[in-house]
Amino acid sequence: MSYNGSGTFNINSAGQPVVSGTVISSTAFNALTADLATGLTTALTKDGQSTPTANITLGGYKITNLAAGTAAADAVRFDQLTSAGVPLITVAGTADAITGTITPSLTAYTTGGLFSFVVGSTNTTAVTLNIDGVGVKSVTRTGSVALVAGDMVAGQVVLVEYDGTRFQLLNGNSFTNLKVSGTLGVTGLTTLGVTGAVFPGSTSGTATIVAPAAAGTPTITLPIVTGTLATLAGTVTLTNKTLNVTGNTFNFTPITASLGANVALNNTANYFDGPSVAQGTSGTWFASGTIGVQDTTVGNNVIQVKLWDGTTVIASCFAVLAGAASSATAISLSGFISAPAGNIRISVKDISTTAGLIIFNGTGNSKDSTITAIRIA
Repeated sequence: MSYNGSGTFNINSAGQPVVSGTVISSTAFNALTADLATGLTTALTKDGQSTPTANITLGGYKITNLAAGTAAADAVRFDQLTSAGVPLITVAGTADAITGTITPSLTAYTTGGLFSFVVGSTNTTAVTLNIDGVGVKSVTRTGSVALVAGDMVAGQVVLVEYDGTRFQLLNGNSFTNLKVSGTLGVTGLTTLGVTGAVFPGSTSGTATIVAPAAAGTPTITLPIVTGTLATLAGTVTLTNKTLNVTGNTFNFTPITASLGANVALNNTANYFDGPSVAQGTSGTWFASGTIGVQDTTVGNNVIQVKLWDGTTVIASCFAVLAGAASSATAISLSGFISAPAGNIRISVKDISTTAGLIIFNGTGNSKDSTITAIRIA
């Protein structure tokens, strides 16, 4: 009879119990020893000679004093589970075709399997990973997006998860979509690359880009978007094939100067400076100005005028004051200049007489001779 299926060992009762002074039946004795042999054979031996033939229920009890597991099919102790963490791969191969090994060795990839490793070399393009020779799989980010150069940096500990098809990088160095609520501060970087970015705006809101106030020349490529580009500190270059400003406003700060007194043109060989501005020597400038001129003598008096920086002439013209004494006229000039050598000014020469004047207040507004310069680049 042996075990009854519930763990109870039953002795064969035929011929049992034996009676003192009587002959023991061989049948009863043989049945008893057969049951004992079956029971002992069914039991687990402590030296590992026998193995279970079915699942064993421990009835709520623990296996204690278990040795640490070292092979893939070994049981693990609780301290191994709590201290081991995510398996760390020992990597080899190249920066973009990574091979690796773990202990115990991996025999198959399992969906949801997590692995980590220290990046040996910064990747230069898309990346693959092969652990223990199980198979080459792509390493991607944000689903199936292939990695780009610099997504994994040398010395960085990265975490990957197998999704059933590929390894997805969980802590890469770039993002397909990054949403920041509030202010994103970027400290200690010389360059913040925003390649192919979209800065959303709307007819009721604004898309704002604020350049740093630190020294240097930040460059921003404007996206094609509805919105407002905020005031930018320092010198900023805006780069795009087409800059459409329809319905928008660019705020420039002009530099303006007017004469405060008449200037006598008392030498027919010399130019005399009228209004001028001190704009500095860097950048590209648009300059525009008007001067009032007068000659107190009768005749055809020729007035020559030029807009320049003391070296390069931006624009020039002449006028003839004909007729009566004290005839006068206004002359306007404008143009562009890059890296001006000196103050942008309007200079005048009367080549006919020494009685000419640059007028500052013939209208009573003290603006008769005025120049304005605007930096555009």
